[in-house]
Amino acid sequence: MLGCDALFEDCFVLVTAEGRVEASPKAGMSGDLLAAAEAIAGRQCTEHSDVSEEYFAWHRENVASSPSPAAAPSTRTEVRFA
Repeated sequence: MLGCDALFEDCFVLVTAEGRVEASPKAGMSGDLLAAAEAIAGRQCTEHSDVSEEYFAWHRENVASSPSPAAAPSTRTEVRFA
């Protein structure tokens, strides 16, 4: 099943510091994945907050840019979009 959480965990979408969803460069590797990522791009992530931003920042900086990411901070959260 290809949902927003799966797209996020596999780093095809990211959550910006402002809490908006955007397609990641990795999404461009496949036309279907890019289409799925772009379908939810621009939406507000309902789980984004000052507290959860630590995890989203870690995800942007480590998962998106590293083949073997560092351990996630303890504030990991499920991703849901409005």
